[in-house]
Formats: sequence, C-alpha cells, structure tokens
Amino acid sequence: VEWLRTLHGPVALVSIIGPYRSGKSFLLNQLLGVGCDVGFTVGHRRSTQTKGVWLWSAPMPTPRGAPAATVIFVDTEGIEGAGATGVYDDRIFSFAALISSVLVYNVPEAVKEGDVEKLSFVVELATEFWSRVGQVAEAGR
Repeated sequence: VEWLRTLHGPVALVSIIGPYRSGKSFLLNQLLGVGCDVGFTVGHRRSTQTKGVWLWSAPMPTPRGAPAATVIFVDTEGIEGAGATGVYDDRIFSFAALISSVLVYNVPEAVKEGDVEKLSFVVELATEFWSRVGQVAEAGR
C-alpha cells in the first residue's frame, strides 16, 4: 500500500484470472518481457505457485501522444485449486475484476458455459459495486 501511494499520474492494472496451472504467470511474464526466473514464479509441478494476489510494475511504452502511465500487472491464484473453496475463488475473481483496467480470463481450452457464468456473475457484482459507489458519492455532495 505504501508503494501505491508513491505513484503519480495514470495507473493501469492488467489482471489475469483463470484455472490453476493454466499459464497465467507465464503469460504475464511474456507481457512483461522477462523470463520466468525474473518475473512471476512459474512452477513445473501440479501444486499452485501463486497464492492470493501478486503485483508487478514495469515501465511500458505508450502510444504516441498518450500520457505516460504506470502499468501494474496482477497475477492471481488459480480458480479451482486444491484446497480452495468456491467462495475464495469468487473473491479473488471479483477483486481482480473490480480493480482492473484490463482483465484477461485465461482458459487452457475452449470456453465453457461455466466460464461464461463466472464472467456474468462478476459483471453483475461490478455493476452493483459501482452503483453503490455512485450513490455514496452523490450523498456526499
């Protein structure tokens, strides 16, 4: 939190969510342009490597004329991991969706009906959240 307070100017959060062991950390390392020995930890075993939510920031080029922005990459614990509950997965998924400028839903195969249902749930949650934020802001004016 202390580090976040030091940031000035626009901030963009790029989050990735998806099933455990589906390549989320690897994909983020590719976006960062760093190897797996430098960036987010990538495992070669069945056990989950990422626990909770991890952040990484790197200077990124911006389109000509666009203001410089701090890009923060957000790696999340995989959905349906061993020992995790559905409620825990929903919280990680929702948190990532609510804080993100860009949300990547990484699936290792074809998108299934359950994937669409999860995304729909998060859209409903985000809509309700921002609706309530707007009501609080209006009440404070």
